[in-house]
Amino acid sequence: MLRIINGILVACLMGVAFWLYQLEYQARVAEDEIAALKRQMTGEYEAIRLLRAEWASLTRPQRIEELARKHLTLAPLKPEQIIPARDITRAIPEFDRFRKPDQDGDPIANLLEGLE
Repeated sequence: MLRIINGILVACLMGVAFWLYQLEYQARVAEDEIAALKRQMTGEYEAIRLLRAEWASLTRPQRIEELARKHLTLAPLKPEQIIPARDITRAIPEFDRFRKPDQDGDPIANLLEGLE
């Protein structure tokens, strides 16, 4: 009887040892996955920092001003180009051509009718 109990205890001990080994193995796999994710996160943070630095470099006002001067034919606004809102119809003669205030009041529809 004592041998049977000892045999059962040894079998239980081996089962628990195998279960602990499996648990430790799973923990190591999880630790490796965590370490890989941390490395990936570090790489992503580094990429984000690099992209932010590049964005800051690309959106510098001096750079944009230089590109605008190089590629656009814009000139600074002259004081005589600034007019009050009430003088727009005189400054832009075609403005009234498309405007029909007695109709439904939809300026875009009036503009499209004027173009036809």
